[in-house]
Amino acid sequence: MKKILQVAVALAIVSSAAHANLVSNGSFESGDFSSWSANANNTIDVNVFYGATNGIYSAQLDYNRNSGPGFDYLQQSISTVAGTTYKLDFDFEAAPRLGVVQTLVVSVTNGANTLASLGVSDIATGIVIPAHFSHFSTTFVADGSSATLKFLDTSLDTFQTNALIDNVVVDAIDSVTAVPEPGSFALFTFALAGLGCFARRRTVT
Repeated sequence: MKKILQVAVALAIVSSAAHANLVSNGSFESGDFSSWSANANNTIDVNVFYGATNGIYSAQLDYNRNSGPGFDYLQQSISTVAGTTYKLDFDFEAAPRLGVVQTLVVSVTNGANTLASLGVSDIATGIVIPAHFSHFSTTFVADGSSATLKFLDTSLDTFQTNALIDNVVVDAIDSVTAVPEPGSFALFTFALAGLGCFARRRTVT
């Protein structure tokens, strides 16, 4: 029985680890850019102004400045395993100047190698609340032990208009598909059921 329980706990831990977000501070709930590299124009915004999709904070690029295209960025180095497929998810919106288009180029690179590149855009509605974040995702295959995730603001008009980002997640697809949701709970339940049957058989005999 002890061995069965140990196996169940080990499988639950492995399954839980497989679903860990590789991005640190991906929802910016630290209230700053901890774990991220950012240029001077980037600021953290509280949701009473522009909203958030996970918690109360979101990151905004080019807060009430006119830095021009290709200037503002956020980036972070993440640990990867070569040959593993990963999925990148994030939420994005433009706010608040009505009708202004905000664009981002989101990339994952390892040195000179581009593993993924995704261009996204949104048109500011002029409405601050409720937030109108859209969800985006892409996949990439790692070719080394690390990769750089970067959000680059490529908007042509950035005056009084912001590109907002929230809920950034990178997770291994291979690990996720290997254990169906809810993986850890199902495995643990199965092991407990096995323990029950084993105990009953011992009692009968």
